[in-house]
Amino acid sequence: MLDIIKISFLKKINTLIGIVAFIFTVNSFAEGNKINNIEIEGNTRTERSTVVTYLSLKKGSDYTQDKADESIKTLYNTGFFSKIDINFKSGVVVVSVVENPIINKIDFIGNKALKTDVLSQELLSKNRDFFSRSKLSNDVSRLLDVYNKAGRFSTKIRPQTAKLPQNRVNILFEIEEGKKSTIKKIIFIGNNRFSSNELKSQIMSKEDRIYNLLRVNYYDSDIVEYDKVLLTKFYHYHGYANFKVISADADIVPGTTRFVLTFSIEEGDKYNFGKVELRNEILQVQDQDISKLIRFKEGEQYNAKLIEDSTQAIIKYLAVSGYPFVDVRANTELDKDNKLVNMEFVISKSPKFYVGRININGNLKTYDSVIRRELRISEGDPYNSFFIENSEQRLKDLDFFEKVEIKAEKTLDKDVVDLIVNVEEKSTASLNFSAGYSTSDGPIGIIGFTEKNLLGQGKKVNLNVQKSPVIQGVNFSLTQPNFLQSTVDAGFSAKVSERNNTTSSLGAQSNSLPFKSRDVSAAVFMNYDITDNLSHSVNYSISNETIDGVVPGSAAIINEQTGRNIVSSVGHGLSYNRTDSRINPTSGYALNLNQILAGLGGDSRFLKDVLEGSYYYPITDNLVLKIASTFGNIYGLGKYVRINENFVLGGYTLRGFDYAGVGPRDKGANADALGGKNYYTGTIELKFPVPGLPKDSDVSAAIFSDIGSLWDIDIPSNSQYHAGQFFNNKSPRVSVGIGFIWVTSVAPFRVDFARAMKKEPYDKLRPFLFSFSALF
Repeated sequence: MLDIIKISFLKKINTLIGIVAFIFTVNSFAEGNKINNIEIEGNTRTERSTVVTYLSLKKGSDYTQDKADESIKTLYNTGFFSKIDINFKSGVVVVSVVENPIINKIDFIGNKALKTDVLSQELLSKNRDFFSRSKLSNDVSRLLDVYNKAGRFSTKIRPQTAKLPQNRVNILFEIEEGKKSTIKKIIFIGNNRFSSNELKSQIMSKEDRIYNLLRVNYYDSDIVEYDKVLLTKFYHYHGYANFKVISADADIVPGTTRFVLTFSIEEGDKYNFGKVELRNEILQVQDQDISKLIRFKEGEQYNAKLIEDSTQAIIKYLAVSGYPFVDVRANTELDKDNKLVNMEFVISKSPKFYVGRININGNLKTYDSVIRRELRISEGDPYNSFFIENSEQRLKDLDFFEKVEIKAEKTLDKDVVDLIVNVEEKSTASLNFSAGYSTSDGPIGIIGFTEKNLLGQGKKVNLNVQKSPVIQGVNFSLTQPNFLQSTVDAGFSAKVSERNNTTSSLGAQSNSLPFKSRDVSAAVFMNYDITDNLSHSVNYSISNETIDGVVPGSAAIINEQTGRNIVSSVGHGLSYNRTDSRINPTSGYALNLNQILAGLGGDSRFLKDVLEGSYYYPITDNLVLKIASTFGNIYGLGKYVRINENFVLGGYTLRGFDYAGVGPRDKGANADALGGKNYYTGTIELKFPVPGLPKDSDVSAAIFSDIGSLWDIDIPSNSQYHAGQFFNNKSPRVSVGIGFIWVTSVAPFRVDFARAMKKEPYDKLRPFLFSFSALF
């Protein structure tokens, strides 16, 4: 019995000893992994506290290999060190580091196309920073991207490092700049409605031609992506609602650094607007007031620009009416069966925000005031997306900047945002050379210089020099936009010109005005927009006009008016344009009225009026009808109208007739043209593709009929000349003809053949006209 009790007691003692041993072992293990101290070795520039900050291992915590690995990774990411070891022994963590060298200097060699300061901005490595191999590798990639965007895809960059005392290093980028990878050819596949040259004019990428030297004639993938947007916008503006760009492929020409850029497109069908509905969630605004701002109706041809204009007009109206915090969405739904685009404008409230500060960045040359005057929103105003988008577009329209971006930035105030205006300036000066030939003026040469942002103040300077056998002249003008902080553009101009209206085998013939005229003039002017489509201009000018060099045997009235004449006049012009394009309109109309009143001093006193109108109607995709007319009158106010102040008619103003070939004409042997005080012209023209030629040949034809007349002159009271000595008949002259237009990548070339169907016996004819001009 005692043995049994003894054995049981011993078992209990052993169990107790085991438990105590286990607890002791666990405590010993825990004490052995506890971090009592952290030591840093090898750091000479980096503070101990800085290294400790990046460690996941902390004093008093347990050491684990996972935390050690995480600490090593974090320290490597700082870029401070090239080698890192972490060891743990007897409660002490020892971090051994080898510091990266400090960058002493960064240089470039071989870079000629891109300046050093441009390349330096792209580098992650900076002077006085720690050197890192990974940063250096990234720098090479970033520099190559810069060269690729400049079209130099074959550029090679070799980074070199040189060690210096005190663990410093110099970096040298050896650059072998490749030639520009230009675009040899741009091809469009799938374009049936518009010619290739017409589409080329819509995109930023250009073919490598001498006349495209100042344009983007190199391949840039980012620009090609933007080209897709421009093509889509162009087609959407012309009714093709389901247009899409299938692909844009750039293939390098074997053995060269040149690309062939191919756009594959699907034009789709032309659509009209279908149902136009309005869902207005702002009860205080009447639906009918909003509906008036929608600039299209059901059944009209689809045009995405009209949707954009309508949306902006609604936002602007609501903002002006005291509702700046609105969201206007234009939802579209395609009815493919009926080729309709159904529209729904949704107007709803949006959160209230106000504009805090407006900060402008990137304008090294342009004054802040020049940028701020284009902004349609000010500090303290309600945040309005329409005015911000409009401001951004106005800055882009200045053409001072490569890039413009306005973005909102949150502030500590929940209902206030700052606006950041980021701009990237570009060259605003240009020098143009123009050469061409005209059957009226002969060979023409023009040199033009333009600076659009003089001294960074937004002033525009133009200087043009023109030379031909008929006309020589120099024109200068200076324009100050937003004169005196207003919405008016103001400026002045000066001109010196001479017109040789005698004879020329290359230009005007002997039946034109038989004298030389010289004009030295100066003018001040201002112009402003009344609405988006209506603009107004006002000017005052004074000129010194001289008539001499009269051809022997010319009409007596011409000889009587030789000498100098001072003309002091004020004028104004109204222009209303609702066409779809200012350059190549296919729909819409335009009206222009110009009036000049002379007599504010000087020798001449007259009132001159000219009214012009044109209307374009697309009969089909390929047929465009143009109807145009012009009316002019000059009326003497107590003094006669001089011979050089008269209108002339003929040439391109009335095809089939020579320059100054229509109107009052002397009955003498020279048959001198005298010009006239009253005239009108009318044109009806149908433009269409040339049958049998490919649609992308960029050659079109036009059949036309012109009508017009010019009549009456003033005869001084003391003149020996009288009405019986010249022909004067206001009967209409009529011509019909055909023209051919070749829109080359250089410039448009036009040839017209016209036959006078109704004329007077003394009229001078010219059945053939052509003109061509190009900018190089």
